[in-house]
Amino acid sequence: MVRVERAFTRIPRIIRDAARNEGKQINLILEGADTEIDKNILEAMNNPLLHLLRNAVGHGIEPPEERQARGKPAAGRVTVRAAQDGNRVVIEVSNDGRGIDPSTIRRAAVDRGLLNEQQANALSDTEIVDLIFEPGLSTAEKVSELSGRGVGLDVVRSVVNRFNGTVSVESTAERGTTFRIALPVTLAIGQALLVEVTGRQFALPLPSVNRIEQVAREEITVIKDHPTSTATAFQFP
Repeated sequence: MVRVERAFTRIPRIIRDAARNEGKQINLILEGADTEIDKNILEAMNNPLLHLLRNAVGHGIEPPEERQARGKPAAGRVTVRAAQDGNRVVIEVSNDGRGIDPSTIRRAAVDRGLLNEQQANALSDTEIVDLIFEPGLSTAEKVSELSGRGVGLDVVRSVVNRFNGTVSVESTAERGTTFRIALPVTLAIGQALLVEVTGRQFALPLPSVNRIEQVAREEITVIKDHPTSTATAFQFP
């Protein structure tokens, strides 16, 4: 177990270099540096975090003059926050930029052949925005060091999935975007529900358990020599 601070130490330089390349002004906020997570998971998240930070600067934060024209401070805000939530660590990367325009994503998906127009129009705005994690999808009008190459966010989802984590995105037009990653605290230790069936013990990963229902013995029927209950999950009293 190591503190997230080990990854946070790289972030100021990443943001500073990205802002300089894009000609933007960024105020960086880091929270939850003392949150602990498995060392192997944190090291694997280095590149995904890099992509999210570059995405925030390259796609999210507007140029100073555009922000001022919209009544915003010239300097954009990028916040990286880590916190433990039960047996998972949640890492958020958010910005107060222009937000994600579903119509732009929908048009890019059609232009790049990921969907036809009928398929794109059938998806909700939430489903369309989720396409930003697909390989090869980019909305950048020109290729730069930070954007337009069609790589990045698909790497984020790939690494997160490897550790049985989740990644989601929330965005509001003109107010900003938040990427939220949930990862297991550790690969070595996990909470489990122990059950005994016909004299054998099994350990069920607790995140996979939806609920436990108490079922009386008289509510259990025998079908083809097998005890059966209509409950989704149950334990014998």
